[in-house]
Amino acid sequence: MKQTAVMPALSDRFLTWWFRRGWRGFQSLLRLRRLIGGSDRLRLRTPFGSVFNLDPIAYIDGIALREGYYETEVLEALLPFLGPGAVFWDIGGNFGLHSITAKVLRPETQVFAFEPNPAMIAEIEAHARLNNVELTLIPCALAESAGPRTFHVNERGNAGMSTLRAWSEGHYDRTITVECARGDELVAGRGMPPPTVIKLDVEGAEADVLAGLGSLLSRPELRAVVFEASRNLEQAPEHDPIASPLRAAGFRFVSLQRREHSSHPLDNYL
Repeated sequence: MKQTAVMPALSDRFLTWWFRRGWRGFQSLLRLRRLIGGSDRLRLRTPFGSVFNLDPIAYIDGIALREGYYETEVLEALLPFLGPGAVFWDIGGNFGLHSITAKVLRPETQVFAFEPNPAMIAEIEAHARLNNVELTLIPCALAESAGPRTFHVNERGNAGMSTLRAWSEGHYDRTITVECARGDELVAGRGMPPPTVIKLDVEGAEADVLAGLGSLLSRPELRAVVFEASRNLEQAPEHDPIASPLRAAGFRFVSLQRREHSSHPLDNYL
């Protein structure tokens, strides 16, 4: 019989309860737990049954701890397209929230998580073990061309802001060199199955990823792409660098209403 994930301990549930109420003394309680040999991360069981060890100080982790999940609308948009025969490419896997939860809910799906950040790669691996699921982790970035590129890393606050394309107003702690690959070459040259559904969130490098997917965008088996882009995209998709190649491949767009309380200037689309 397949083992289930290790559920949160009583101390994790208590500290998460305290954290959600925003009460004073949370950091003191966390320091006390560290002093007696405990972790400074809290284990959370999401409403979807997946389990993660989360850092209360990190932006995405903090929202998930307070509200149970982060970007529920993204997962729920993906789920109708997952199941037997589905191949899910999670491009920008972060710590594995969507890819691992998708595998928990739709175990027949082949899941490929693309993530170049070594810290996040380690978290995906740890969370896959925690949830007793198997997925394929691709430790590289997808781009318009293969080879090494400079990757801007945000280590404090929001690791999800790490990117190949630095934002002029963004904060980055350091740069590293990561390997990049074209998605169409992974399929044509390395035998990776083409995606039937894609989640694309790479902090400004989405157009590069789409260019590297090439003819994969027009293949009939690709049924859905969930991505993040500027608001009001539907008014002029032909002028948006993300929407334009998808529109040319025959896709229509649906705006996804954010479920959790996140301060974000962008919207998610299916």
